[in-house]
Amino acid sequence: MLLIWLCFVCRGIFYCSLLPLWDGFDEWAHFAVIERMSTAGSLLIDRNSPVSREIDASLNLAPLPRGMTFLPTQGVVRENYWQLPAEERTRRETELAAIPPEWSTQYPVGGTPAYEASQAPLYYWLMIVPARLLRHFALIDRVWWIRILSFLVGSLSIPIGYATARHFFANERIALGITLVVAMLPELALTLSRVSNEGLAAVAYTTLLLVGIRWAETPRLKEAIMVGIALGLSLLTKAYALTAVPALILVGAGIAVIDRQRRRAALSSTVAVIAIAMILSSWWYVRTYVQTGTISGLDEAIILKDTSALQKLYGAFRVEWSPAVKTILASHVWYGGWNLVAVRRWVYFFWWGAMAIVCVGLLKALFTRHAMRFYLFLSVYGLFWLGQLYQVTALLLSKGVSTSMGGWYLYSVIWAEIILAVVALRALLAERYRSYAFAVLLAAVAVTDLYGMHSALLPYYVKVARNSWDLSRLLINQPSLLGHHGLFVLWGAYIVSTIALVVMGMVLAFQTAQNSKSVSTLRNG
Repeated sequence: MLLIWLCFVCRGIFYCSLLPLWDGFDEWAHFAVIERMSTAGSLLIDRNSPVSREIDASLNLAPLPRGMTFLPTQGVVRENYWQLPAEERTRRETELAAIPPEWSTQYPVGGTPAYEASQAPLYYWLMIVPARLLRHFALIDRVWWIRILSFLVGSLSIPIGYATARHFFANERIALGITLVVAMLPELALTLSRVSNEGLAAVAYTTLLLVGIRWAETPRLKEAIMVGIALGLSLLTKAYALTAVPALILVGAGIAVIDRQRRRAALSSTVAVIAIAMILSSWWYVRTYVQTGTISGLDEAIILKDTSALQKLYGAFRVEWSPAVKTILASHVWYGGWNLVAVRRWVYFFWWGAMAIVCVGLLKALFTRHAMRFYLFLSVYGLFWLGQLYQVTALLLSKGVSTSMGGWYLYSVIWAEIILAVVALRALLAERYRSYAFAVLLAAVAVTDLYGMHSALLPYYVKVARNSWDLSRLLINQPSLLGHHGLFVLWGAYIVSTIALVVMGMVLAFQTAQNSKSVSTLRNG
């Protein structure tokens, strides 16, 4: 497991180093919140607070991702950046590298608002101390280091997720197999390798699942305290953790209905879970409600705060659900950052087919009696999806678009997703076929990762003509520690780590197949 974790970190550091400045979704706005908290000495900032002078300057100098809905006066997207005269590009790169660190403490009145200040604050608090320690570094270096720290925080979901899978299945081989798959997921690496709170959200949600297993099967106060703390920390990280509240209430009510002997314990422990979570996090949501008139504080929620529930329900019937869900699933499989780089359609069709098979297996599993941990995972994951679909409806009613690229948000509950997928496949496949199915799926994940990296993401950054690459484009605006060769060293480490994960997976699949044959032989004998 430690070797898997190490390979995951090596892969992540390459992703952190490959993505140019601000190419992660909303990265500049997340960084702006950290910077404002660390320089102003304030643990909470207003959602309309302007970004610093250095971030404003960087947005006017660096090539920007084409997915940005906001472009400053002098800002240019990456495609247009390479159409600029060489002298202009050199000027921009020189001025970007020379931005004084002192500008990080200067906030022009009426500047670009740091809209991510509407997010729950826990992640930003964790980054305050590192940001202060790095305050004398150049902007590019600071962003790179905060990216790596954010990824390292998110990487904690690997050992926590392994423990979760092991508790769920009571089988170390299955837990290792699931961990190998998760560590190889390309969009997970892309999601965690930017300055954002998604990594901490993944850790908080995975911890919630881990402690929730014991609570779902033994609903006592001791277990409820741990679940309540995990839920409270999740709520202080991302507003979409609100979907976990009804999920846990549903599980607690289910336990009370199914097991009459533990009805009182189930109900009291459920109340304890919610109460502890509210004690930890309700102050934030009360503050948000006072300021915006909404619980989440999202732009769509603010626009729709006077819209009735009936109007929202009517709006759900107006959504074009097929393209909306396809977009969510596509951005869950592989999207190359804020430039919205995509791979060939066959990649998406393959994984959509795999998802369809998993759904069939999950339906079959529903008709088989399972422990309460299965229903816990199903409730948490299902309610999270319901939140995604509500967001699609809110986008249509507020902004007139019935789609959402929020597939990367699903990586907060990725361990629930993969564990449920394994339950589904085990319901469909006989034991002797399971190790082969695992080997095929692991190889498919690896191919998706390597193919997406080398046929879509890298070419987008370095392709000059149809059959011509200019790798020197990767070296502009790079952190000083990497120099001219560091990125290529990390590139090699990424490939080696990916191959190592595949080899470990194939060895695990072979050993499992051999054990299955031995058990089958003994049974027949």
